[in-house]
Amino acid sequence: GADVAGKAVGALPLVGGWLEGLFLGGDAPGTPTLHRMFALHFGLAFLIVGMVVGHIACVHARGSSSPSASAVPERGMLPFHPYFTVRDMLAIVLVALAFVAVMCLWPELITEPANYRPANPLHTPADIEPEWYFLPFYGMMQAVPFKLGGLLLSGGAVAVLFAVPWLDPAQGAGRSAPALLRLGAMAVLIGSAMATACAGLHHMQGGWLLVARLGMVGYYAYFLVFLPLSGRCRQGAEV
Repeated sequence: GADVAGKAVGALPLVGGWLEGLFLGGDAPGTPTLHRMFALHFGLAFLIVGMVVGHIACVHARGSSSPSASAVPERGMLPFHPYFTVRDMLAIVLVALAFVAVMCLWPELITEPANYRPANPLHTPADIEPEWYFLPFYGMMQAVPFKLGGLLLSGGAVAVLFAVPWLDPAQGAGRSAPALLRLGAMAVLIGSAMATACAGLHHMQGGWLLVARLGMVGYYAYFLVFLPLSGRCRQGAEV
């Protein structure tokens, strides 16, 4: 995994070589790489907790700007309690129960058996693949014939999520496409992500290469084609 990540970072123009050396701590993965990855994961955990706390504080202070705020017209926004506290506590309990059940009864569903083998710096298993939540982006990275393009498209698959409020302004204003159309588009998005993830489990050639590319097109089409067009069509219909 460190070798793949290092080579992906090294594909960046101008600063790629420097970033690869900084990430790996040398010319190849080794002990410095493990130390740096540990420090990165340790720091990211506190960063994520800080962002969650900041987000909850903002919602608690200002309320939610959700379109469903019409349920409390006197405030114009949904109060943090009891709407969000009850909803989030229920979600936490259900996810925790599912997580414990999987880890105790079916751990092989979310872990890679090859990770339990003794480490051998001279041999990488031929069938090793990333964890399941990385597979869609790993499939996109492999589906592009040159490293930089694969890196940009796999990273863009995450970055495009932050652009949704601007890609679909009609949704934030309380106007959205018909429910059946939205469900169909969401089904295409989920199916595309799953297809790309399945392709990431296999060597990228033949049919799996085609599946990965079609899945990537379907994924980006939802954000860059469906959301902007559905918002404009809805606004035009209301006018």
